[in-house]
Amino acid sequence: MKISKEENLVSKAKIMADDIIEKYRTRNPFEICENMDIAVFFADIPQSVRGFSANIKGKNIVYINNILDDNMQKQVCAHELGHILLHPEYNLVFMLEKAPLMVHSRFEKEADEFCANLLIDDDMLKEASTIKHLACIAGVEQQIAMLKVGIR
Repeated sequence: MKISKEENLVSKAKIMADDIIEKYRTRNPFEICENMDIAVFFADIPQSVRGFSANIKGKNIVYINNILDDNMQKQVCAHELGHILLHPEYNLVFMLEKAPLMVHSRFEKEADEFCANLLIDDDMLKEASTIKHLACIAGVEQQIAMLKVGIR
């Protein structure tokens, strides 16, 4: 049986999230960043930018828009942590200036898959009656909840 490229991306993100949860015994992306010595800054950045990550002189940094509510800040942190763990060879500057849209899009999907698997556990899946309910329980956007249940 041949695994599709999309299934491979999903499994890579899920495996990485599962490994991180097991290693740090938490699903909280802020705690994981602290344990991994990843700096997290809440910044006054343009409203259209939720956050971004960068590696500056070997130090991983996550910037999160300070106007976002707590749940969205947590989701953005999880997403950016996904970029750091899944795409360590790329830096924000490279991605913005040189990465073709298709590569950028693939990286965003992977980071979203990581975010979904980090923030949503099996108990939440059992409790939720709808995607909207799952998103509410987990404190994530519906598109992230959809990824967790396999809707792409």
